[in-house]
Amino acid sequence: MRIKYIEIKGLRGIKQSLNFILDSTQSILLYGDNGSGKSSITDAIEWFYYDRVEHLSKREIGPKGISALRNVFLSDNEDGYIELRFTKSKIDSRKKIYLNRSKLGSGYSNTSQEFKDYIKES
Repeated sequence: MRIKYIEIKGLRGIKQSLNFILDSTQSILLYGDNGSGKSSITDAIEWFYYDRVEHLSKREIGPKGISALRNVFLSDNEDGYIELRFTKSKIDSRKKIYLNRSKLGSGYSNTSQEFKDYIKES
């Protein structure tokens, strides 16, 4: 099973929607100037799988780096998210980060046991 589509919005340096269609016949190369958002992509994927971003998990940022994950330019009623679609569509899910009464919350759109098992095994 492989990831076939990635969409990210409102996470770290990515305010507007950014998406990638992954074709299994081609490789991917990410390049760009410092500060252009390359790490934001990998941070979003790390958060999807591990519910934390290791390099952001410092005392001044907060546990798991979650407070530094949501794009600061989103309005309070906008959610940040990463959506992954797989070659096995039963695993497709969107993980969002949102404000609820000034506190950050997060959750997956896919709550099936098959998806939970996939995340646990990953």
